[in-house]
Amino acid sequence: MKFLRILPFLLFTLTAMQGLAQTDTVYIDEVVIQSGKLSSYYMDATRIVQIITREQIQNLPAQNLNDLLEYAINADVRKRGADEVQADVSIRGGSLEQTLVLLNGVRVNDPQTGHHNLDIPVDLSQVERIEILEGAGARLYGANAFCGIINIITNVPDKSFLKLTMATGMYDQYEGDITGGFATKKTSNFISLSGKTCSGYTKNTDYSVMKGFYSGSFNTSAGSYSIQAGYADKAFGANSFYTPKYPDQFEHTKTIFSSVQFTSSGKVKVTPQIYWRRHHDRFELFREDAPAWYKTHNYHLTDVLGSSVNVQFNSILGKTGIKAEYFLEKINSNVLGTPLNDTISDVMDKSGYFTKMGKRNNVSLAIEHAYSIPKFSFSVGLLANYNDAFKFDICPGLDAAYNIMHWVKWYVSANKSFRLPTFTDLYYQGPTNRGNANLVPEIAYTAETGFKFLFKGMFAHISGFYRYGKDIIDWVKQPDSVVWQSANLTKLQTWGVETAFNINFDHYHFKYTPISSIDIAYSYMNSTKNSGDYISYYVMDYLKHKFTLGINVKIYKKIGMNMVLACNDRNGSYTNFANGKETSYGSYTTFDAKLFWRPRNFDIYLNCSNLFDTRYYDFGNIEMPGRWISGGIRYTFDFSKKQHKK
Repeated sequence: MKFLRILPFLLFTLTAMQGLAQTDTVYIDEVVIQSGKLSSYYMDATRIVQIITREQIQNLPAQNLNDLLEYAINADVRKRGADEVQADVSIRGGSLEQTLVLLNGVRVNDPQTGHHNLDIPVDLSQVERIEILEGAGARLYGANAFCGIINIITNVPDKSFLKLTMATGMYDQYEGDITGGFATKKTSNFISLSGKTCSGYTKNTDYSVMKGFYSGSFNTSAGSYSIQAGYADKAFGANSFYTPKYPDQFEHTKTIFSSVQFTSSGKVKVTPQIYWRRHHDRFELFREDAPAWYKTHNYHLTDVLGSSVNVQFNSILGKTGIKAEYFLEKINSNVLGTPLNDTISDVMDKSGYFTKMGKRNNVSLAIEHAYSIPKFSFSVGLLANYNDAFKFDICPGLDAAYNIMHWVKWYVSANKSFRLPTFTDLYYQGPTNRGNANLVPEIAYTAETGFKFLFKGMFAHISGFYRYGKDIIDWVKQPDSVVWQSANLTKLQTWGVETAFNINFDHYHFKYTPISSIDIAYSYMNSTKNSGDYISYYVMDYLKHKFTLGINVKIYKKIGMNMVLACNDRNGSYTNFANGKETSYGSYTTFDAKLFWRPRNFDIYLNCSNLFDTRYYDFGNIEMPGRWISGGIRYTFDFSKKQHKK
């Protein structure tokens, strides 16, 4: 690839800057990580955990969660349309189903299909930070933490405020957001309402999105209570989303999400939790002018209802966590599941009805123990899982780390993980797709090792991993067939390396450089499969090379700019619908930039994605938007300051 030629120059430049800027090596402020049951500190963690901070979220040229995740190391976000319409997210070459997505620590994966995993009721402006655990995480969070975990953490206000946001952009894009926080010594409340519309960058790519979200906490002498609830409504033109043969597709999804949690005070922390997620999906193969043979749209209603109890305590032997969890996954549909005796009306769409149903119960028990002595730390855990639709399974794991010096840590880990088939994998029946009710869960064994480096104002890591997967679920077909069949045929071996470097020049108080910070990351992956003569649809379409370079610049006082260069080389190919030829995805480069001005209480920005108008495809036959310019203004009423002045 062409962009690989610049790597030696970039590495040399960064090494030179490190030598010029290096002073006394001391630790930066520690950051608490919440993506595991056992809280740990950033450098003390025995795994690679990426943290996208609030400051980065504000500065990066991303206008939605999907765009933001694209900048993460070894994350692959494959979009089917503009903005946050729909995207599949994966980590380290996994499929769209093999990453567990959490909202404030609560699972939000959709059992119908991974296409809906990012249908969450929060906007980017409401996100405090994002934690990404790379690699297997089943022993921490159970099912579907196959290749990684993404934990989205929302704002927890410590003061009262009100934010108003208005934005507009190309293709009749309009956005509005009102966000408020109310806080006292014992309570914290956060609420947000938002909406956006767009006419689309090409035919049938219009969309309309509405969201509402609330989170609150209340502290007592016995402990703390927390609650969150949200609703999202998305309607969008789905041009060629699932087949280029019928491009005039349309989809409308609705999401309801809520959870309640209590954490006791005292030396032994007991945290019971209940949660519920409902997702409704209406898919129209023909948005209008349907042919006579097309009888009805597809209607799906999924419910995930769960509860858990987490216990943590310290002893002379270290820190121990025990977690028991139960969740029910259920679907009502007119396409997916086993036939019902009677037709059921769709409670979220009066025009729909259900003739099929599927459900399964999952129970798990996990134990995790961490221990550390000077220079050495380790954590070991085991998850026992039972699902009434599949077999009993055990997932053990071990992480260990050694401080070679106070600023260099070596770590190693080995973990087993699994992923449950979705209801689409099991039951879908279409003209060119056939589900398989006899599927079993995917299994993977992952080992990795690497080094982390932490200086004042600098952070770097380099790591390598190997993953062996068996019973991998993929949609496959014979070369002479047009029908794709879901099957456990594939054995997959994946290995990769990644490195990342960040330097924050503000720590060194340089007077003559406008550059505030530089982020550079590169990852390489390679997969080999064993599925006979079958052609694979998903598992071999991964990012073989991914390189990102981000630069944050201070222009003048409160005016700044953030720029991100992203170079991607995707493995795999697709059948070009226009000419019937097999076409490689190949490589492409995009450049995004955000210019911002932040006078008192204001945040005014101009954003440009894909500045050089690169033509590229995340999925075959679905061309992504070209250059897209948008801008907005946000004003904050800070009531806490007014109260303080009084």
